[in-house]
Amino acid sequence: MERNENTIVYLFVSGGDYSALSFEEHFNPQTVYEEMLEKGQQERVIQSDDYYIEVEIKEFAGSEDEFIDFLNSEIPDDDESKNSNLYEVRPTSNKTTA
Repeated sequence: MERNENTIVYLFVSGGDYSALSFEEHFNPQTVYEEMLEKGQQERVIQSDDYYIEVEIKEFAGSEDEFIDFLNSEIPDDDESKNSNLYEVRPTSNKTTA
């Protein structure tokens, strides 16, 4: 995806029970995003004895409908946000991730 000034970038965190809560407790979204870009990763699994977290970079180039459809399909209610959530990050360059 080609980025423009309207592109918004999120980390989509999912995985096991309480993955989003574990991610918030142990990681900084911007730091994880920058590390993933440096390594050319679109997806990453972070695993320990205490948690299993899947992280995926999601970009939306100003398409509000696409973003809303994604939210409705992936984060259905408040209780589910303990397991999956979106974290907005700042794009570090005009590079694409896909």
